[in-house]
Amino acid sequence: MTVCPACGHAFHPKACLPVPAEPPVGTWMRDRFGGVTRRHASGGWAPPGCEPFGRWDAMWEARGPYVECGPWGAELTEEATK
Repeated sequence: MTVCPACGHAFHPKACLPVPAEPPVGTWMRDRFGGVTRRHASGGWAPPGCEPFGRWDAMWEARGPYVECGPWGAELTEEATK
């Protein structure tokens, strides 16, 4: 198990990096465990099919780092990002 040099907790050290700016509404993100979530117009985040409840900063600290993905966790392609 890895101990984060920034905070001393035993988990993924990249999660302790500064929280980046919140992505725009409609963005799909995949966490370091493979879970997928999407930002809703109401300002919250939620896995597909759930009511939005998540806050970006809390999510990043618990499950980050996040990487952008396509709908339902699909890999982003160059064509999909245009």
